[in-house]
Amino acid sequence: MSATQQSPTLSTEIRSREVSPGPRLQPIPATSEPFAAHAVSSRQARHPWAAIAVAWHLFSFDAATVAVVWCWFWGAVFHVGYSRVTLPILGMGTWIVYVADRLLDGYTASEAASLRERHWFYFRHRKLFTSACLAVSLPLAWMILRLAQPGVRAGDIALCILGIAYFSLVHGRQTQARRAFLVPKELAVGFLFAAACTMPAILRARHVPAMLILDAIVFGALCSLNCVAIQTWEDEEAAQEVVHSILATHQRAQHIHPVTAYLGRHLRLWSAALLLLAVAGAGLAPSATLALPWAAIGGSAAIFFLLLHWRPRLSALTLRIAADAALLTPLLLWPLLR
Repeated sequence: MSATQQSPTLSTEIRSREVSPGPRLQPIPATSEPFAAHAVSSRQARHPWAAIAVAWHLFSFDAATVAVVWCWFWGAVFHVGYSRVTLPILGMGTWIVYVADRLLDGYTASEAASLRERHWFYFRHRKLFTSACLAVSLPLAWMILRLAQPGVRAGDIALCILGIAYFSLVHGRQTQARRAFLVPKELAVGFLFAAACTMPAILRARHVPAMLILDAIVFGALCSLNCVAIQTWEDEEAAQEVVHSILATHQRAQHIHPVTAYLGRHLRLWSAALLLLAVAGAGLAPSATLALPWAAIGGSAAIFFLLLHWRPRLSALTLRIAADAALLTPLLLWPLLR
């Protein structure tokens, strides 16, 4: 029997978990199929860039890349000097957080209908990624405790505590009523991510510019737009899949925060508002250099607006990868930094 015959398809796994009772998922047998087989079509798989983009997303390098790029960008714009371990600490810490989040999503999901390609991928290879997280956490802890500057070490530890609090809130046992009063996961992730990207510059600046704080808040709104848009697109695609039962669709709808659902219906307005705000911020900036963050935020908001226009022609996976890539606009402004 071939490897493809031995390995269950994603649709088969979804069906088997919908009919089986129980609040948690059972372990999924490791598959020998290439991970891209679940994520890209055979036509896309022929293009190397498509496979690279899918790997960038599935291995959680997307979030770490965006975090490092924006942290570097804040430092360059506001002339803040970083030590040699600042960006590696941020990149490694972000990667661990996102990998752990995806692993916990698979373990704590009450129905298979809420899981997407990345969740199945991480659940199949959970032992590998758990070991990788432990291996990366050791040099990360050593760099924070031994190599990080004493004045900013407390900030790094504070970010770790915020990450632990986030996992407790998002993945802890919650009733439907309690979930409705909590901050939506998408907004919490967006603003925590923005805080993690901006904190190194804030902690190292001699005098924290008010413009940096304002930029960070608007950047948090942009990151939240990214999270809400991705959640909305994936929910829309999941609702169209015939393998999901009516009961599973109803269960999935119960897990959507009402604020997330409302914002998901107004994504065009949200992206347009951020674009207009960025244009106004760039026009009011006291210098051309300080206008660059607004240009980067406006460029990302414009790309999001275009993605919303192209939504009917793109899959949720393609949209998710494009939405994360849209946050790399600071790289386009690198030649303008002085």
